[in-house]
Amino acid sequence: MKRRLTALLVAVSAAAGADEQPQQQEAPQVVRQAIAHGHATATIGGLLADESRRRLNATGKLHLAVQRIYLFGQADCARLQLDFTQYDALPPGATQPAPYTWSTQMSVCADGHPPANTARRSK
Repeated sequence: MKRRLTALLVAVSAAAGADEQPQQQEAPQVVRQAIAHGHATATIGGLLADESRRRLNATGKLHLAVQRIYLFGQADCARLQLDFTQYDALPPGATQPAPYTWSTQMSVCADGHPPANTARRSK
């Protein structure tokens, strides 16, 4: 489980340097918005979207919805729920393209690093 979260953080961080297309955002931008405002959604571009399409043999867009679960005492750090939807996916065993969804949670700060202190902030 820890390896998957580490891989997700690496993928999210790597996507930050990729070229953007109009109307698309990079995953780190969406994560920062969710930390600040409680939630964010976007169509994702860059390396993360390219890898998702490659792995799922997909032709559609990758959507990301991020919901803040709670804030940590450390400034700009939160526990987040990330819900991905890859449209027009054709994973192994599928006969027709369809949306494919997966979710994960992570504890992260706006700078992309994990929080040093995971004590929850009181409301």
